[in-house]
Order: sequence, then C-alpha cells, then structure tokens
Amino acid sequence: MSAPAAARAELAPLLSIGAAHAAQALAGLVGGEARAVRLCEPEPLGLAGYESGVAFEVGGALVGTVVVLFAARVRDRLLGTLGGGALADPGSALSEVANIVASQAVSAIADELRALVTLSVPRLSERGSGRALARALRSGAPALACELGIGEAGTCALLVLLPGGLPRSAIP
Repeated sequence: MSAPAAARAELAPLLSIGAAHAAQALAGLVGGEARAVRLCEPEPLGLAGYESGVAFEVGGALVGTVVVLFAARVRDRLLGTLGGGALADPGSALSEVANIVASQAVSAIADELRALVTLSVPRLSERGSGRALARALRSGAPALACELGIGEAGTCALLVLLPGGLPRSAIP
C-alpha cells in the first residue's frame, strides 16, 4: 500500500467520527437532521462548485489542514437561515460557521486519539476555494472528505482533511 493510501486508510475512521460531530454542530446552527455522508477522496473536478472555503491548520497529535467548503448554490441559503446579521457580514458568518464545524470535528478526533489536537485561526476565501484545493490535490496531496448535510436540503458543506497539510498559498 502506498504512503498516501495508507494515510487515507488510517484517517478514514477518524474523519467519520469527526464528520458526525461536525454535522451535528451544523444542524444545531441551522436546524434539521444532521447527516455526514459519503466519505471519499475528493475529486478535483467535483470541487469547482465549492466557491467559499475556510482553512485551518491542525497540529499536535494530528498534523495537517482541515478545510470546510461551501457550495455556491448553498452559501446564500445557509446565510439566509442564519439571519440578518449573517447576510450583513457573510464572510464573518461563514468563518464562524466553519470554525464551529471544524472545531467539533477536530475535538471529536482528539477525543478518539486521546491526545491534544489544535486548530489554527480560520483563513476565509470567499471565491475560488474549491478550484484552489483541486490544484493542490492534482499535485498529489492526499485528502479525505465527507459531505455534511441537513435533512433533505442536500449537501451544506464539505469537510476535507489533508494529512500533512497544504502550503498557505494553496487556499487563497
């Protein structure tokens, strides 16, 4: 088994646990039944529809990058659900939602590992996040992703874990 394949296989159960907690956090913010589905390796072509994203560096027992991506078609609906304050300052609202989602995922992973895992300050990119991540993945960066949804509304976000991390320039 290649090193990237071994890393993905080792991280899959951890991401599943983290994604379940992340989906619960998202459901708590916007209502509805939480769903964490379709654990997969993100396909670069499929990432183009994710316009906004927030990246976090992860350290401690797990080193890498966590990215929370929001599809363009879902972003406005998500902001509308959050209310007037979110619509007035969408960047801040998306950063806060991603921070809550990523924090819950990373905390659940840390609990499973019984070790300290830290999360950096969020880095928001309101445009081109999916395409930027796709470029990084084409260079061979290993990654695992899980779709986060609420009820029947479909995918609200994509939680991506990149062991080893990304260069700071990979997500603008």
